[in-house]
Amino acid sequence: MQLKVANMHVQYVMQKEGKRVFRKILVAVDGSKIAETALPYAEELCAKAGSELIFFRACDSREDCARPEVTAYMKELIGRVEDGVGRIKRQSAASIGKMATNVQFVLAPGNAAAQIIDYSASSGVGLIIIATHGVSGAGRWTLGAVAEKVLRGTRVPVALIPTDGAGEIPEKGVFGRALVPLDGSKTGEAALPYVEELAPRLGTEVILLQVVEHKYVPYATGAGGFIPYQQEWLDAAEKAARSYVASVEQKLKAKGITAKALVEQGAAADRIIEVAEKVGAHFIAMSTHGRSGVGRWVFGSVADRVLHSGKLPLVLVRASW
Repeated sequence: MQLKVANMHVQYVMQKEGKRVFRKILVAVDGSKIAETALPYAEELCAKAGSELIFFRACDSREDCARPEVTAYMKELIGRVEDGVGRIKRQSAASIGKMATNVQFVLAPGNAAAQIIDYSASSGVGLIIIATHGVSGAGRWTLGAVAEKVLRGTRVPVALIPTDGAGEIPEKGVFGRALVPLDGSKTGEAALPYVEELAPRLGTEVILLQVVEHKYVPYATGAGGFIPYQQEWLDAAEKAARSYVASVEQKLKAKGITAKALVEQGAAADRIIEVAEKVGAHFIAMSTHGRSGVGRWVFGSVADRVLHSGKLPLVLVRASW
Protein backbone atom coordinates (compact mmCIF):
# COMPACT_ATOMS: atom_id res chain seq x y z
CA MET A 1 0.00 0.00 0.00
CA GLN A 2 1.27 3.47 -0.87
CA LEU A 3 0.17 6.38 1.28
CA LYS A 4 0.33 9.98 0.09
CA VAL A 5 -1.05 12.88 2.15
CA ALA A 6 -1.54 16.42 0.86
CA ASN A 7 -3.01 18.64 3.56
CA MET A 8 -2.81 21.97 1.78
CA HIS A 9 -1.75 21.77 -1.83
CA VAL A 10 -1.32 18.84 -4.19
CA GLN A 11 1.77 18.55 -6.34
CA TYR A 12 1.44 15.83 -8.91
CA VAL A 13 3.70 14.78 -11.77
CA MET A 14 1.67 13.73 -14.77
CA GLN A 15 2.34 10.31 -16.25
CA LYS A 16 1.20 8.89 -19.55
CA GLU A 17 -2.07 7.03 -19.25
CA GLY A 18 -1.25 4.37 -21.83
CA LYS A 19 -4.23 2.29 -22.91
CA ARG A 20 -5.73 1.77 -19.48
CA VAL A 21 -8.42 4.39 -19.14
CA PHE A 22 -9.19 3.40 -15.55
CA ARG A 23 -5.59 3.32 -14.35
CA LYS A 24 -6.30 6.05 -11.78
CA ILE A 25 -9.64 6.48 -10.01
CA LEU A 26 -10.83 9.27 -7.71
CA VAL A 27 -13.33 8.35 -5.01
CA ALA A 28 -15.05 11.38 -3.46
CA VAL A 29 -15.67 11.13 0.30
CA ASP A 30 -16.72 13.55 3.02
CA GLY A 31 -16.43 11.55 6.23
CA SER A 32 -20.01 10.23 6.11
CA LYS A 33 -21.33 6.67 5.89
CA ILE A 34 -23.34 7.76 2.88
CA ALA A 35 -20.21 8.50 0.87
CA GLU A 36 -18.82 5.08 1.80
CA THR A 37 -21.48 3.47 -0.40
CA ALA A 38 -18.89 3.82 -3.17
CA LEU A 39 -16.26 1.68 -1.42
CA PRO A 40 -17.22 -1.75 -2.88
CA TYR A 41 -16.91 -0.31 -6.40
CA ALA A 42 -13.51 1.14 -5.65
CA GLU A 43 -12.33 -2.12 -4.08
CA GLU A 44 -13.36 -4.22 -7.07
CA LEU A 45 -11.68 -1.90 -9.56
CA CYS A 46 -8.52 -1.85 -7.49
CA ALA A 47 -8.45 -5.63 -7.03
CA LYS A 48 -9.44 -6.82 -10.49
CA ALA A 49 -8.47 -3.94 -12.80
CA GLY A 50 -5.34 -2.90 -10.92
CA SER A 51 -6.59 0.67 -10.64
CA GLU A 52 -4.85 3.20 -8.43
CA LEU A 53 -7.32 4.66 -5.92
CA ILE A 54 -7.32 8.22 -4.67
CA PHE A 55 -9.69 9.05 -1.83
CA PHE A 56 -10.41 12.75 -2.26
CA ARG A 57 -11.92 14.93 0.45
CA ALA A 58 -12.61 18.65 0.23
CA CYS A 59 -12.46 20.49 3.53
CA ASP A 60 -14.08 23.72 4.64
CA SER A 61 -10.71 25.34 5.30
CA ARG A 62 -6.99 24.70 5.61
CA GLU A 63 -7.47 24.32 9.35
CA ASP A 64 -10.16 21.70 8.75
CA CYS A 65 -7.80 19.75 6.47
CA ALA A 66 -5.12 19.80 9.17
CA ARG A 67 -7.32 18.28 11.90
CA PRO A 68 -5.86 14.95 13.16
CA GLU A 69 -9.26 13.25 13.10
CA VAL A 70 -9.63 13.99 9.38
CA THR A 71 -6.30 12.36 8.58
CA ALA A 72 -7.10 9.45 10.87
CA TYR A 73 -10.39 8.83 9.07
CA MET A 74 -8.73 8.86 5.65
CA LYS A 75 -6.12 6.36 6.87
CA GLU A 76 -8.91 4.19 8.23
CA LEU A 77 -10.60 4.21 4.82
CA ILE A 78 -7.38 3.07 3.18
CA GLY A 79 -7.05 0.22 5.65
CA ARG A 80 -10.62 -0.92 5.06
CA VAL A 81 -10.22 -0.81 1.31
CA GLU A 82 -6.93 -2.69 1.53
CA ASP A 83 -8.72 -5.43 3.45
CA GLY A 84 -11.52 -5.52 0.88
CA VAL A 85 -9.09 -5.66 -2.02
CA GLY A 86 -7.23 -8.51 -0.36
CA ARG A 87 -10.47 -10.45 0.12
CA ILE A 88 -11.43 -10.02 -3.55
CA LYS A 89 -7.98 -11.06 -4.71
CA ARG A 90 -8.07 -14.22 -2.62
CA GLN A 91 -11.39 -15.12 -4.23
CA SER A 92 -10.12 -14.39 -7.76
CA ALA A 93 -7.53 -15.78 -10.14
CA ALA A 94 -3.93 -16.09 -8.98
CA SER A 95 -2.79 -13.63 -11.66
CA ILE A 96 -5.00 -10.91 -10.17
CA GLY A 97 -3.39 -11.43 -6.80
CA LYS A 98 -0.03 -10.37 -8.22
CA MET A 99 -1.22 -6.85 -8.95
CA ALA A 100 0.13 -4.17 -6.61
CA THR A 101 -2.36 -2.27 -4.47
CA ASN A 102 -1.93 1.49 -4.67
CA VAL A 103 -4.25 3.59 -2.48
CA GLN A 104 -3.71 7.24 -1.55
CA PHE A 105 -5.69 10.09 -0.11
CA VAL A 106 -5.79 13.80 -0.87
CA LEU A 107 -7.24 16.61 1.25
CA ALA A 108 -7.97 19.98 -0.36
CA PRO A 109 -9.57 23.12 1.11
CA GLY A 110 -12.33 24.78 -0.91
CA ASN A 111 -15.48 24.04 -2.84
CA ALA A 112 -15.91 20.27 -3.16
CA ALA A 113 -17.14 20.10 -6.77
CA ALA A 114 -14.57 22.59 -8.05
CA GLN A 115 -11.74 20.82 -6.25
CA ILE A 116 -12.78 17.41 -7.63
CA ILE A 117 -13.05 18.79 -11.17
CA ASP A 118 -9.71 20.59 -11.05
CA TYR A 119 -7.79 17.76 -9.43
CA SER A 120 -9.19 15.17 -11.85
CA ALA A 121 -8.26 17.30 -14.85
CA SER A 122 -4.70 17.95 -13.69
CA SER A 123 -3.86 14.50 -12.31
CA GLY A 124 -4.80 12.12 -15.10
CA VAL A 125 -7.82 10.65 -13.31
CA GLY A 126 -9.71 8.23 -15.57
CA LEU A 127 -12.89 7.84 -13.50
CA ILE A 128 -14.62 9.73 -10.69
CA ILE A 129 -16.75 7.67 -8.30
CA ILE A 130 -19.23 9.58 -6.16
CA ALA A 131 -22.33 8.85 -4.12
CA THR A 132 -25.42 10.68 -5.31
CA HIS A 133 -27.46 11.45 -2.19
CA GLY A 134 -27.08 12.61 1.33
CA VAL A 135 -25.86 15.41 3.52
CA SER A 136 -22.91 14.87 5.82
CA GLY A 137 -24.01 17.37 8.42
CA ALA A 138 -23.95 21.06 9.24
CA GLY A 139 -21.13 22.87 7.49
CA ARG A 140 -20.54 19.96 5.10
CA TRP A 141 -21.30 19.52 1.45
CA THR A 142 -24.32 17.78 0.01
CA LEU A 143 -23.21 14.75 -1.98
CA GLY A 144 -26.13 14.88 -4.40
CA ALA A 145 -25.47 18.53 -5.24
CA VAL A 146 -21.74 17.91 -5.57
CA ALA A 147 -22.33 14.98 -7.93
CA GLU A 148 -24.55 17.14 -10.13
CA LYS A 149 -21.96 19.91 -10.32
CA VAL A 150 -19.13 17.48 -11.03
CA LEU A 151 -21.12 15.92 -13.86
CA ARG A 152 -21.71 19.30 -15.43
CA GLY A 153 -18.13 20.45 -15.07
CA THR A 154 -15.84 17.53 -15.86
CA ARG A 155 -14.78 15.73 -19.01
CA VAL A 156 -13.79 12.68 -16.96
CA PRO A 157 -16.23 9.73 -16.87
CA VAL A 158 -18.28 9.70 -13.67
CA ALA A 159 -19.72 6.69 -11.82
CA LEU A 160 -22.73 7.71 -9.74
CA ILE A 161 -23.53 5.32 -6.91
CA PRO A 162 -27.06 5.69 -5.50
CA THR A 163 -27.19 5.46 -1.74
CA ASP A 164 -30.90 4.75 -1.53
CA GLY A 165 -31.57 1.07 -1.11
CA ALA A 166 -27.92 0.02 -1.22
CA GLY A 167 -28.01 -3.70 -0.46
CA GLU A 168 -25.79 -6.73 -0.45
CA ILE A 169 -22.96 -7.08 -2.92
CA PRO A 170 -23.96 -9.42 -5.79
CA GLU A 171 -22.21 -12.80 -5.95
CA LYS A 172 -20.52 -11.87 -9.24
CA GLY A 173 -19.42 -8.52 -7.85
CA VAL A 174 -20.78 -5.02 -8.25
CA PHE A 175 -19.79 -4.95 -11.93
CA GLY A 176 -21.18 -8.40 -12.79
CA ARG A 177 -23.69 -7.33 -15.46
CA ALA A 178 -23.77 -4.05 -17.38
CA LEU A 179 -26.55 -2.55 -19.47
CA VAL A 180 -25.08 -0.41 -22.24
CA PRO A 181 -27.68 1.71 -24.09
CA LEU A 182 -26.76 2.71 -27.66
CA ASP A 183 -28.52 4.84 -30.25
CA GLY A 184 -26.74 3.79 -33.44
CA SER A 185 -24.42 6.79 -33.55
CA LYS A 186 -20.71 7.20 -32.86
CA THR A 187 -21.63 9.73 -30.19
CA GLY A 188 -23.71 7.07 -28.47
CA GLU A 189 -20.72 4.72 -28.40
CA ALA A 190 -18.64 6.93 -26.11
CA ALA A 191 -18.97 4.48 -23.21
CA LEU A 192 -17.99 1.41 -25.23
CA PRO A 193 -14.18 1.71 -24.92
CA TYR A 194 -14.55 1.86 -21.14
CA VAL A 195 -16.82 -1.17 -21.09
CA GLU A 196 -14.42 -3.04 -23.39
CA GLU A 197 -11.58 -2.40 -20.96
CA LEU A 198 -13.47 -3.25 -17.80
CA ALA A 199 -15.44 -6.30 -18.91
CA PRO A 200 -12.54 -8.76 -19.42
CA ARG A 201 -10.86 -7.69 -16.18
CA LEU A 202 -14.00 -7.73 -14.06
CA GLY A 203 -15.79 -10.61 -15.77
CA THR A 204 -18.66 -8.31 -16.69
CA GLU A 205 -21.51 -9.58 -18.87
CA VAL A 206 -22.59 -6.84 -21.26
CA ILE A 207 -26.20 -6.32 -22.35
CA LEU A 208 -26.43 -3.98 -25.34
CA LEU A 209 -29.71 -2.12 -25.82
CA GLN A 210 -31.04 0.11 -28.55
CA VAL A 211 -34.48 1.63 -28.16
CA VAL A 212 -36.48 2.53 -31.25
CA GLU A 213 -38.57 5.50 -30.22
CA HIS A 214 -42.09 6.19 -31.50
CA LYS A 215 -41.66 9.56 -33.16
CA TYR A 216 -43.90 12.06 -34.89
CA VAL A 217 -43.39 13.84 -38.21
CA PRO A 218 -45.06 16.94 -39.72
CA TYR A 219 -47.91 16.02 -42.05
CA ALA A 220 -47.62 19.28 -44.00
CA THR A 221 -44.92 21.94 -44.20
CA GLY A 222 -45.78 24.82 -41.92
CA ALA A 223 -49.12 23.29 -40.97
CA GLY A 224 -48.16 22.73 -37.36
CA GLY A 225 -49.69 19.24 -37.24
CA PHE A 226 -47.96 15.91 -36.65
CA ILE A 227 -48.69 12.26 -37.34
CA PRO A 228 -47.01 9.24 -35.72
CA TYR A 229 -44.47 7.16 -37.60
CA GLN A 230 -46.16 4.56 -39.74
CA GLN A 231 -45.62 0.92 -38.79
CA GLU A 232 -43.43 0.24 -41.83
CA TRP A 233 -41.09 3.02 -40.74
CA LEU A 234 -40.88 1.56 -37.24
CA ASP A 235 -40.25 -1.91 -38.68
CA ALA A 236 -37.42 -0.56 -40.84
CA ALA A 237 -35.94 1.31 -37.89
CA GLU A 238 -36.08 -1.80 -35.72
CA LYS A 239 -34.43 -3.90 -38.42
CA ALA A 240 -31.61 -1.37 -38.72
CA ALA A 241 -31.25 -1.29 -34.93
CA ARG A 242 -31.01 -5.07 -34.72
CA SER A 243 -28.32 -5.13 -37.37
CA TYR A 244 -26.37 -2.41 -35.58
CA VAL A 245 -26.43 -3.88 -32.06
CA ALA A 246 -25.66 -7.33 -33.48
CA SER A 247 -22.51 -5.92 -35.08
CA VAL A 248 -21.45 -4.38 -31.75
CA GLU A 249 -22.25 -7.66 -29.99
CA GLN A 250 -19.96 -9.58 -32.37
CA LYS A 251 -17.20 -7.03 -31.86
CA LEU A 252 -17.34 -7.54 -28.09
CA LYS A 253 -17.50 -11.33 -28.38
CA ALA A 254 -14.42 -11.27 -30.62
CA LYS A 255 -12.61 -9.70 -27.66
CA GLY A 256 -13.71 -12.48 -25.34
CA ILE A 257 -16.52 -10.48 -23.70
CA THR A 258 -19.84 -12.13 -22.90
CA ALA A 259 -22.41 -9.97 -24.68
CA LYS A 260 -26.07 -9.98 -25.67
CA ALA A 261 -27.95 -7.53 -27.91
CA LEU A 262 -31.52 -6.33 -27.35
CA VAL A 263 -33.82 -3.98 -29.26
CA GLU A 264 -36.94 -2.44 -27.72
CA GLN A 265 -39.54 0.09 -28.81
CA GLY A 266 -40.86 2.96 -26.72
CA ALA A 267 -39.56 5.99 -24.82
CA ALA A 268 -35.79 5.58 -24.55
CA ALA A 269 -35.26 6.49 -20.89
CA ASP A 270 -38.27 4.50 -19.68
CA ARG A 271 -37.25 1.41 -21.61
CA ILE A 272 -33.64 1.63 -20.41
CA ILE A 273 -34.77 1.69 -16.78
CA GLU A 274 -37.27 -1.14 -17.33
CA VAL A 275 -34.83 -3.37 -19.22
CA ALA A 276 -32.10 -2.80 -16.63
CA GLU A 277 -34.43 -4.18 -13.97
CA LYS A 278 -35.64 -7.05 -16.15
CA VAL A 279 -32.16 -8.35 -17.06
CA GLY A 280 -30.81 -7.87 -13.54
CA ALA A 281 -28.17 -5.31 -14.50
CA HIS A 282 -25.78 -4.25 -11.75
CA PHE A 283 -25.01 -0.93 -13.42
CA ILE A 284 -25.72 1.12 -16.54
CA ALA A 285 -22.92 2.57 -18.68
CA MET A 286 -23.89 5.12 -21.30
CA SER A 287 -22.72 8.20 -23.11
CA THR A 288 -24.07 11.65 -22.58
CA HIS A 289 -23.45 14.64 -24.76
CA GLY A 290 -24.00 18.33 -24.99
CA ARG A 291 -22.48 21.57 -26.10
CA SER A 292 -19.89 23.06 -23.80
CA GLY A 293 -20.15 26.61 -22.61
CA VAL A 294 -18.51 28.54 -19.80
CA GLY A 295 -16.84 25.35 -18.62
CA ARG A 296 -20.12 23.46 -18.29
CA TRP A 297 -22.17 21.12 -20.42
CA VAL A 298 -25.76 20.04 -20.84
CA PHE A 299 -26.79 16.42 -20.32
CA GLY A 300 -28.27 14.43 -23.14
CA SER A 301 -31.95 14.29 -22.26
CA VAL A 302 -32.07 10.49 -22.08
CA ALA A 303 -29.04 10.23 -19.78
CA ASP A 304 -30.51 12.96 -17.60
CA ARG A 305 -33.80 11.08 -17.25
CA VAL A 306 -32.06 7.78 -16.45
CA LEU A 307 -29.88 9.57 -13.91
CA HIS A 308 -32.80 11.04 -12.00
CA SER A 309 -35.25 8.15 -12.37
CA GLY A 310 -33.13 5.03 -12.10
CA LYS A 311 -31.90 3.26 -8.96
CA LEU A 312 -28.81 1.56 -10.37
CA PRO A 313 -25.23 2.83 -10.42
CA LEU A 314 -24.72 4.83 -13.58
CA VAL A 315 -21.43 5.36 -15.41
CA LEU A 316 -21.69 8.42 -17.66
CA VAL A 317 -19.11 9.12 -20.35
CA ARG A 318 -19.17 12.48 -22.06
CA ALA A 319 -19.10 12.22 -25.84
CA SER A 320 -16.89 14.60 -27.79
CA TRP A 321 -18.43 17.03 -30.20
